[in-house]
Parts: sequence; structure tokens; C-alpha cells
Amino acid sequence: MSKKLLSIPVKISHYRPEVDGLRAIAVIGVLIYHAVPGILPGGFTGVDIFFVISGYLISKLLIHDIDAGKFNVIDFYKRRIRRLFPALILVILTTWIFGLLLFMPNELKSLGDAMINASYFFSNFQLVNEAGYFDVDANLKPLQHLWSLAVEEQFYIVWPWFLVLVWRWKFIRNYRNYIVLTIISISLYITLNTKIDNSVARFFLPQYRAWQILSGAMLAMNEKWIREILLRRCWGKYIALCGLIIIIFSYIHIKGGTYYPEFIAVLPVMGALFVIAAPSSLGMSKKLLATRPFVEFGIISYPIYLWHWPLFSMARILFGSPSSYLLVFLAVLSIVLAWATFYWVESPIKSGQSVNLESNKFYYLCLIGLLALGGIGDFTRNHNGFPARVDGNFWSQIAWPRDMVYSKQCLGGFKFPGLFCQINSSAPIDSVLIGDSHANHFFFGLSKKLMTNHEGLIEISGPLYLKDITQNNVKFILRNNFIKNVFIAYYFGRINQRDNPFGQVMNSMIYSFIKYNKNVIVIIDSPGFDVDPSLCTNRPWLARMFESGQRTRRNCSESIAYMNKKRRLYTEFLNKISVMYPKVKFIDAYTPFCKNQRCEPMMNGSLLFRDRHHLTTFGSDFSFNNVDISRLLTL
Repeated sequence: MSKKLLSIPVKISHYRPEVDGLRAIAVIGVLIYHAVPGILPGGFTGVDIFFVISGYLISKLLIHDIDAGKFNVIDFYKRRIRRLFPALILVILTTWIFGLLLFMPNELKSLGDAMINASYFFSNFQLVNEAGYFDVDANLKPLQHLWSLAVEEQFYIVWPWFLVLVWRWKFIRNYRNYIVLTIISISLYITLNTKIDNSVARFFLPQYRAWQILSGAMLAMNEKWIREILLRRCWGKYIALCGLIIIIFSYIHIKGGTYYPEFIAVLPVMGALFVIAAPSSLGMSKKLLATRPFVEFGIISYPIYLWHWPLFSMARILFGSPSSYLLVFLAVLSIVLAWATFYWVESPIKSGQSVNLESNKFYYLCLIGLLALGGIGDFTRNHNGFPARVDGNFWSQIAWPRDMVYSKQCLGGFKFPGLFCQINSSAPIDSVLIGDSHANHFFFGLSKKLMTNHEGLIEISGPLYLKDITQNNVKFILRNNFIKNVFIAYYFGRINQRDNPFGQVMNSMIYSFIKYNKNVIVIIDSPGFDVDPSLCTNRPWLARMFESGQRTRRNCSESIAYMNKKRRLYTEFLNKISVMYPKVKFIDAYTPFCKNQRCEPMMNGSLLFRDRHHLTTFGSDFSFNNVDISRLLTL
């Protein structure tokens, strides 16, 4: 295996095996983070390192071709197709086939949507557009990881033309470093100064990642004199070691979250630059990263990256919280699949053994194949994930259509900013429901209850971290006297998150509402389960062979004692609110689900919850069955 693996890169001019070793470091970080995140909480920054490597290698190749006068944009994109498409097509197709055999219709429909965007290298924009209420757990999106591939390809639509312009116009060429440094600075500046409201866009979109790719490109543009400097300095031989130490520090100490990439993201980028900048003849880069195990692992890093995430995601879809042993097994399996992909797919294609690389037929077939997968995804989405594959109608209970979040009637009449806008009738609006996605899932049941009392209800706002939007919506409530009742609902689990709403912000919100003579009703949040209740329903036959679905009642429900333990801080906050603001009223949407010592996600064969903590329409109705709404609306 070793000789075959190493035979291809060695043919490349000025091949540097330590760069492949750095790829190994990057993919190992990502793999461990996704399998056992507690070991390397910053392992996800391996993607940042991949961006630097890509910027360096692709720019070096482009500059070489431009200097030699043989740059051809068609040839450049042919190389990209040859490098990316075969393995990508194989992984997406395999994921879809197993999705047919394992997934519920809503899950397969979502996969179909992801396939469409993946086929156009548009996955990152899809993830930004889905962010917010419809953004299901990233672990349950088998093609989520293709966002980084999309970022690179979007960048390389522009970058070759920029280099051609710079190298052919002498005046501009003299200032190329200043131009690129300016772009890097602008990209880094907007990344660090983007509001938290746009944090998802900051993570996924190319303008916020360009500085990482361009850092590698900048090194490629100035590699010669940087190497000369390092060779003349006694500390030059330690530069790669310093880079590795910085990367390891990043893997151990950087933690992901709402704000990444923040300034600390400079560290993995800097570490990667140090390793690449070090001359091959000096120090650690030659001794460690250029060794055969690292090089061979780095050579298959791309198929490892492609395979590992669909495997992990499928395990989490089927089992909720798979054991670490299973995830480690899947990590090993992804390495085996990656080796097989390289050995039987990528290697024969790169060497020209299985295809005629001089013919355009191969490239057309790759393009058609990827677009065909997008067509399959579109067909899957339009047919709702083929519900005939599963027994019963549980899948329809899980669905929560977009018009139950943004209704045209509400948006047309009020044009509220934020994630939610719902209105229950054309009756005069007396009441407002404000909060996050839990306000949205309560809206269905609460609005029906209010309509029996001829009360109009509107739902607005979003998570409290969207501060400007929340403040504007609060001001709307305060300045409109026709709004008499304010219902407040936030997910109790946020009390342990960075955007915790249960504190000073909610205190001041309640104080303002009471000051303006609003009738404030806090909805005590419904339960949240460790296991996704949809795992308790009938799945396709292959999933049932893996014992996914049709779980026992004890595995699907949770004890009241355990649920109360998870909600302890939340309950303490509610008690403080009741003492501080005696006028505040409460609707208990928790107790109806928790009786006979257990909290249940299902009732009489119907799902009350469509995921770990969001209600179905049936569950939303159930929350308010025994609520005396007339009493609550009396000041």
C-alpha cells in the first residue's frame, strides 16, 4: 500500500511530504473532535488548517503555471474536478442510498435538500439560510461538513483570475503583497466585528474565511525570500516545532461556540503557516511530519473528511447518543473507507490508469454525475422523503412547516424583524407571545385556546442574543395600548448556554411590561429529553435491524426526578420571578407531560415531541388542555 500511496505525490514538482503530514494533523483533529469532542475540544480548527494548506498549495500551483506562461483556466478547473469530484460523488450517492434504508421521511427529505446544495457547492449558504428555528442539530445533517468544500470552491472561482491580473500587469504586480494584505485585513476585520446576530454567517460564508485561505496564498507568493530568511537564522529550525505546539494548543484550549471564528482563530492559522514556511531541510517538519505514517494519512485526508461525518451523523440519527466505542469504530471505518476510496477510485484516476485524462468525456461525466445527484436530491425532497417506506404516520407528526414560523398574513401585516411572525386570526390583537422557538411551538395550542375566547394572538421575536430585534419588538409591545396580554416562553435549556435569557434581560423585560400595565403570563416550559422521541417510532427495516426505533417506554421516557434535576436552575429562576413580580401569572406546560413518576414524549400512539424538546402540534394542543384562559386574561 505504501508504495502505491506515495507514488503519486512524488511526481509533483517540489513535492513537500511534510505538508501532507500537516494534512494528517488537521484531519486527525477534526476526526477526534467529531468522535469524542471532550478529548480535543478545539479539534474542529483542523478545518482552519485545511484552508491555509489549500490556499498555499493552489496558489503555488497557479503562480508556477502563470510564471511559465502555461496557465489555462480550463485546465485549472479540470484539476479541481479530478481532485474533488470522484470521491465526492461516491460519498453523496452512498449517503443517499443508506438514507433510503435508514431514515424517516422528514430526515431523507432534508438530506435531499442538502444534496441539491452540495451539487452546486452551495452548502454553506444553505446552512446560513437554515439557521435559527429550522436549524436542527448539526449532528443530524449527514452532509453538513461539505460547507468547507463549498467555501473553497467559491473562493477559487475568483482567485485564479485575480492572480492572472496581478502577474500580468506589472504595475499591480509590484503592489501584490499590499493588495493581498489589505484583503486579508478587511476579511479578518469584518470577521471579528460582525455582530453576534450574524454569527452563523460568520462561520460559514467565504468572506469571513477568506483571510485564512489568503494567508496560505500569501505564503506561496513570498515563499522564496521567507525560506531564505529562515535558513539564515539559527531559530529557523524551530519554526515548524513552534507551529505544531500552537496547533496542539489550539486543539486543546479553543472551544467552539456562537462566536467562532473570533480572534483566537488566528492561532491555528499561524501554526499552519509556521509549519509550511519551515524549509524541509530544517528541524521538526522533516523529522516528524515527513515520516511515512503522517504522509500516508495526510494523502487520504480528503476522503477521510468526506466519509467520517455521514457515518457519525447516521449513528446519531439512529441512536440519539451513540456510545464513544461506536463513534471510535466509525472513525476507524472512515479511515478504511478513505483508503479504499483512494486506492480504487482516486489513485487510478490521478494516474490515468482508469480514465483518459486527455479526453473531456471524463470531466463531462463528473459534472453530469454531480448534477444528477442534485436532481436525485430534488426528486427526494419533492416526494417528501418517500413516506411509503415506513409504517404509520409518525413522520407527518414530526413535520413543522415553514408557514408555521413565518406566516404570510403576519409578515404582510406587521413586517416584524426576527425569526418568528405568527398571527392566529383576523380578530383584533389583544395578546402577544414573545420568546424563542419554544414560544413558536406553544403558539399553535395557545392561539386555539385564545380563539375560543375571541382573543387575537401574535407571536414575534427570537432568541435573546438577537438583542436589537428583541428590543425593537419589546418597544412595539410597550407603545401599543391595544396589546393587553404578554405571554413569555423560552427554552429552559438556554439557562446553561451563552445566550441565557433567564437573567437581567428577562427581569427588565418583565419590569417594563408591568410598568406599562401589561398582563404578563410566563409559560413554564415543557420537558426536554435526552433521547430524541422520534427514535421511538417505526423506522425502515434496516434501521430496525440495528435496533433503532420501537424502543421501550423506559428508554423513551424519563423519570420526573431526573427531569427536575435538569431543570433545577430554571425552577429557581421562576421562583425568583414569582417573588419579585407578584402580578406575573404562570401557565404550567410542564406538569401535563409528567405524571406517574415519568415524563412522556408520546401518548396513545401519537408523538407529543418532534425532537428532544420541541412539541408537535398535538403536543402543543395538549399543553393547554386544562388551562383556564379566561382567568389568566383578567388583570
